[in-house]
Amino acid sequence: MKPLSGGELESACRAYAAKAAQNTQQWIANNCRQKLSMTSQLLEYDYNRHYNRCKETLGTSINNDLQHQENLLKKCMGVSPPPQKPPQDSTGTPTDKKPEITKKELINNTQLKALSGWTIHEWYKPSNGKGEVISEPDGIRFRSTSGNHRIGIMQKLNVSVSTCKSLILTATVKADYQTLTGTGWQGREAPVAVFMAYTDANGVVHNFLSENPNDTARRMFWHGFYYADPVSPSITAYGTKVPKGQWYTYTFDLMTLYPKPVYIDFVGAEGAGWATRDGKIRFLSIQCMQ
Repeated sequence: MKPLSGGELESACRAYAAKAAQNTQQWIANNCRQKLSMTSQLLEYDYNRHYNRCKETLGTSINNDLQHQENLLKKCMGVSPPPQKPPQDSTGTPTDKKPEITKKELINNTQLKALSGWTIHEWYKPSNGKGEVISEPDGIRFRSTSGNHRIGIMQKLNVSVSTCKSLILTATVKADYQTLTGTGWQGREAPVAVFMAYTDANGVVHNFLSENPNDTARRMFWHGFYYADPVSPSITAYGTKVPKGQWYTYTFDLMTLYPKPVYIDFVGAEGAGWATRDGKIRFLSIQCMQ
C-alpha cells in the first residue's frame, strides 16, 4: 500500500484502528493467547496504539496488519482450548470436585422496570431528560427530535470490583434511527450506548469522554451501537454495528480493560448525537464472577 498523507491518512488510520480494536476484542474474548500458546503484540494493542502505528507507517502497514490479525483469529477460532488438569487433593490425587464460581449482580433492576433505582441524566448529571427518555413496555427509549444532546439513565454503584475474576457486562439494545452515522465524529455518539465510570488498578479515574477519540487517558468505558455506516468525518470507534430495528445482545468482560477496573462509580445507557435519533435498551447487567 502506498504512503498516505493529510486527510486521507487520518481517515484511513481511524477506520483501521476501529477495525483492529474489534479484532483485539475478539482475540481477548476468545482467550486466543492461551489457545495458541503465544502472544501477538499487534492483537493486544488498544485503539490508540493501533492508530499511532498506522500514522507512524503512513498507512503502509494497514493491509498487512489486518491480514496478520485475521489469519491469527481464524487459527484461534479453529483451536479447542487446552485441556485443563482435573482438581487434585493435597496428595496430588485427582478429585471430581469442581471449583465453585460465584456470581454477584451489581446492578439493581437490570430489566429497567419503571426505572426503579435509575436516574435520568444529561452529561452524567441528574436531569428531567427533556422528554428524550421514555419508559415503554419493551424497554427504555432514547428518542431525540431536535438539538444535539447526551441524555439517558444512570445508576450509582460505588462498589469495589478488585476481587472479581471476570466482570461481565450484558446489554440488550436496539438502534432504530440515526442521522449522525457510525459513532459520530468523535466516537462518542450513537442512538443507544452503554457506559461505565471507574477507577483503574493504577488509581486513574475514568469518567471523561474527550472530543478526541485518541485521548484515552481518562476515557470512561463507552460503547455505542449503530446501523448506518460512517460518512466522513464520522468514525466507528468504540462501537458495534447492529441490524437496524432489531434487538441485539452485547457481552463484554470489563476485566479485559487495561489497566483493569478496581472500583465502579456509575453505569448506565444513553442516546447521544444529532437529532433525529431513536434507540432502546431493555436489559443491562454487570456480574462479578469470583
